[in-house]
Amino acid sequence: MHPSADITLTICPFCELETPPIGIAILRSALRRQGLTARVIDLNAEELAAAEPDRRLLWDRQRYLMDLMDPARFVRLLPELDPILERCVARLLSTPARFIGFSTFNQNMRVSAEIAARIRRADPSRKIIFGGPSCLVAAERQWVPEGAVDAFVVGDGEEALPGAMAALDADQPSAMAGVVFTCQDDPGAMVEPALLSDLSRQPVPDYGEHPLDLYRAADPSGELELPIVGSRGCFMTCAFCNERGLIKRYRSRTGEAIFDEMRRLHERHGAARFNFTDAAFNGRPAVLERLADLILEHDLSLRWRAQAIPRGDMSRELMTKLRRAGLTSVTYGVESAAPHVLKLMRRDHSWLAPGKALRRTRAAGVEVAINLMVGFPGETEEDFQQTLDFVRKNRDHVDRVDNIHPFFISPLSAVERAPETFGIQQLPDGPMARAMEWVGPEGNTYERRKERVVRLCQALRAAGIPFDESQLNVYDQTAEVQPDEPTPDAGEPAVALDDVALLGDGERAPDGAFSPGDRLTVLFRYRVCHPGVADPLFRVQVFMANRPDSGESMVFGSNTDRAGLHIGPLEVGPGEARLTLHQLNMAGQLRVVAGVWPEEMAPEAYDIWQGPLSLNVQGGGLVHQPAEVEVEPGQAPAAGLAVDDGHGLEDAPLRAGEQLVARLGVDPDQRGSAAVCARVFRGQDMVSQADAEVTLPGGPQLVRVRFAPLNLLGGSYRLRFTLSVAGEQLASVDQGFQVRSGRTDGAGLARHHATWTVDHNRQR
Repeated sequence: MHPSADITLTICPFCELETPPIGIAILRSALRRQGLTARVIDLNAEELAAAEPDRRLLWDRQRYLMDLMDPARFVRLLPELDPILERCVARLLSTPARFIGFSTFNQNMRVSAEIAARIRRADPSRKIIFGGPSCLVAAERQWVPEGAVDAFVVGDGEEALPGAMAALDADQPSAMAGVVFTCQDDPGAMVEPALLSDLSRQPVPDYGEHPLDLYRAADPSGELELPIVGSRGCFMTCAFCNERGLIKRYRSRTGEAIFDEMRRLHERHGAARFNFTDAAFNGRPAVLERLADLILEHDLSLRWRAQAIPRGDMSRELMTKLRRAGLTSVTYGVESAAPHVLKLMRRDHSWLAPGKALRRTRAAGVEVAINLMVGFPGETEEDFQQTLDFVRKNRDHVDRVDNIHPFFISPLSAVERAPETFGIQQLPDGPMARAMEWVGPEGNTYERRKERVVRLCQALRAAGIPFDESQLNVYDQTAEVQPDEPTPDAGEPAVALDDVALLGDGERAPDGAFSPGDRLTVLFRYRVCHPGVADPLFRVQVFMANRPDSGESMVFGSNTDRAGLHIGPLEVGPGEARLTLHQLNMAGQLRVVAGVWPEEMAPEAYDIWQGPLSLNVQGGGLVHQPAEVEVEPGQAPAAGLAVDDGHGLEDAPLRAGEQLVARLGVDPDQRGSAAVCARVFRGQDMVSQADAEVTLPGGPQLVRVRFAPLNLLGGSYRLRFTLSVAGEQLASVDQGFQVRSGRTDGAGLARHHATWTVDHNRQR
């Protein structure tokens, strides 16, 4: 119990559970500075942890966001939500604090409003204050029933919240920066947000009452990731975004302040992973460089990810330094690759260079994700094709696409404030319809935009770039394209798949059970249904699910065209095609997607197999990399990586299939049993491990670990190789290296020796 708490701060369902809510953690620290105490109740995390499996879907933003925002759909959902809402009301009423503060976002604003209204009916003496991103939007403040909330804090709450509490406590609400008192003001009125001008006054977040164990448990890795605020607002003025319309000024913290916060959170909570919540964390590259210098100077082992603008003026040296300081992943807001559209978006800055930014980031060993948007007012078919071409050209520099959506009008964006300036011809009534179903020039309708989203998804799949297709549910169910289902067709496809099976040693694998090193064959049984089919392309992609950093990831892909197999014209009738992986180099739970296409860049498949294809490869790591350990006499101690025994390996990239040798020198006095451990990492993922016991005979020795052939595909890796005796480390190598992809083996992480065969008109 917290009988002395002045306010209870809460976040209600149904928000994503990536990281603890930083807003109320900062407010708790800020209130303490002013002599106030706060209790934190994370209803969002508590309810998700207690939810039955069928109820956990409610936290799926892509599936339920529209139901939680649209008033008619929310009313229909209420009976299903009622038990959760009643528990939340009872939990908040059980606290003695007179004030209850809600942190609101668009996915929990209506839920928070419903809970607040029920609290008001049960105990009118409670003072209820709403804050958070949804309070910045006047239209969303109007979602709250009249009389359910006493005040809205609009903008930064470090100073505005204590002021609102004091005014309500004295029953004397008066004009105050960034606060809407509902007894005096219209919640829908335009309000200047409260802004903390000096971000050095932002306190270190206090997570002392947050259920951090629930966040650790929700992460597939079991680690705790904490959010970091490096800046507020945005340094861009993009016409499609409302960041500058809501937060008027861009403000950045110093590298010292950010480092100090990360260090303290690391010491207090053991957090080694951080997620920058900034709209764009690279507004001031000098701040990032200072942050990286401090992390490296203090030798802190941290990992962090962020969103960024694809600037071309961030040097290779800076990106490499950021990676060494722990930067693991960057999501770039590419949006469009067409110069004409970027000009319409007011993003035509000379220092924007998406292709250069992606290449430099990827070359530094940092994972690259991008966001894409289609259908901005004025986008032509030629403009859209430029984005498709950009995707194909940069497929080797993009690990995944985080967000794909048709352009929708955000409140207080430049487009929303002056739609006629952007050529918008029709704006339907209602906030949802207005945002999504506007009509622009050249037939730019919602249907046209959805159609372009689908075509973009198909281009991404053809390029082998993973993306979350469930995002399309946010905008329209008909826009969804599943990777394991054929695109709907009016009749029978020209080539139909009757069966796709996973075979081990010629037989169907029971329960998809394999071991590293096994042979795997993907068998296609197909029918050519219409005459005129020429040179179809068979494709296999292998995905690994539940990776800690990025969800499902494609680790291998191959098709007949890349393998140089040209099938030629086919007559109507049956046939079989096979892809054989001669040595299975992957381990873990894997999903296989198999299909047949007119050609590699075709927008639609002939057919994609609908049945589940999954396999469980028993073994450690992500990639099974055979290795040999040797001890040989050496003339002098040596350490490092080499392509072979003849020359060292510096920055020159290896080619998949070559031999990689790690060498360690041993002093003459060392003899007896020693432990060798060689681990290969890609980012934070350990992709291979070799362990061995060796006997040191004394005298100068070289211990070698040979990886031959090298099974890794294109990218940056790091090898950590140690030699220990009786638990004491005697020598080590920790060195990065590059691998150049062998394109004929397909995209992904694992290199396989794979062969295709096609046998048409085979009798079954």
